[in-house]
Amino acid sequence: MPLFADLSDIGLYMDQVISETNRYTMMVTGTEVTKSMVNSYVKQGLVSRPDKKRYGRTQLAQIILVTLLKTLYSLDVVHHYLTTLTAELSWEEAYDLWVQVYNAQAAAETDAAVPLTTPTAQSASPAVRELVHLATKALVAQRVSDALVQAMYTDADTGPAEK
Repeated sequence: MPLFADLSDIGLYMDQVISETNRYTMMVTGTEVTKSMVNSYVKQGLVSRPDKKRYGRTQLAQIILVTLLKTLYSLDVVHHYLTTLTAELSWEEAYDLWVQVYNAQAAAETDAAVPLTTPTAQSASPAVRELVHLATKALVAQRVSDALVQAMYTDADTGPAEK
């Protein structure tokens, strides 16, 4: 997942936002973000309103996080989750913390806790750090579980699965 500074810094129109979001989230969620989803996120206050139909870096980060988190939680819980993060951190800091922990979780070969040593992580409260850690861990576990089920399903179609 890209850090905040690596997201597009030019105003993006809806089709571009959808393309960018899907580029980063499709492999994780397995579903595509649509125009109606983004409009719904804006309407529900999960994503800031675009400026003259252009979405900036912050809105792109918001859409990415909402897209990932909604695979774990209802949109009401996602709203509370993001409100909790941004009560302590800027959107840039909250997004970067989430991405850093997610990337570390995804790259980890064990189930051990990922150390949070970045300046942003250290400025967040222990509760926020744990909240991010648990959500990213759940998302990675869900991704691995989905892949395992898919592999077992494929094995069932082609012959006996190994035990």
